[in-house]
Amino acid sequence: MDLIKQYDGFSVTAFIPWQGKALVVQRAADDNFLPGYWEQVGGKADAGESQKEALIREVREEAGIEIKPMRSYHQLEYTHRDGRLMCEYAYVCELIDDPIIKLSSEHQNYQWVSLEELKTVSPMSDEMRGVIQRGFARLS
Repeated sequence: MDLIKQYDGFSVTAFIPWQGKALVVQRAADDNFLPGYWEQVGGKADAGESQKEALIREVREEAGIEIKPMRSYHQLEYTHRDGRLMCEYAYVCELIDDPIIKLSSEHQNYQWVSLEELKTVSPMSDEMRGVIQRGFARLS
């Protein structure tokens, strides 16, 4: 019998391609977790939200753009700083409108990077870099 793991919550992250590049955002310098690090747009789901609902909301709130989540391509189990067992789901997304980015206060900068340019984006965790690389692999 397979056991189904119960998570205390989940988070989502969006691989958003546009013209051969992907959107990455830089965490605010005053953030209490990984300040200044580059990442994909995403965050924790609110109670009752589906993965796709949470992703659409997070991207709208953090980057001011509308997306359509297409397919999940990566799942990562982790223990949150507060001890909760969480699962993060990464999705390849499609832009609905022109990518006019309007960052929230959670991020201080953004850029569109190619797979080659991704190698030089710093600081970025190895885990995040790997998730973005897998997103590029899903495009081909």
